[in-house]
Amino acid sequence: MTKALIEQIEASWNDLFETVTKLGPGGLMRAAPDGWAVKDHLAHVAAWEHSLVGLIEGRDRVSAMGVLEPVEKETDPINAAIQKLHAGETPEQVLEVLPRLAREPDGRVREVERG
Repeated sequence: MTKALIEQIEASWNDLFETVTKLGPGGLMRAAPDGWAVKDHLAHVAAWEHSLVGLIEGRDRVSAMGVLEPVEKETDPINAAIQKLHAGETPEQVLEVLPRLAREPDGRVREVERG
């Protein structure tokens, strides 16, 4: 991974953190017409970041997302399982996970690059 790409990814994560922090807990609970709240979308991003770590480590990506129930290996059923898994989490719980996850896949990629 090039230094410029890593810097771009880090800047994007920082922009996301800044934006969601400004929303506050109430803003993170606001739902779209499809029923997904902002916090649900953030949990979704976190789960897919976990899948990247699973891929890098050679593990099952769906299991790496925390989805342990049998689910079709299609995107929509996986996303529905992710939403169900994280439905009871508070905005604070979702926000607590994101900073660590923002760094985890990049760190794993750097480890693989070093061999």
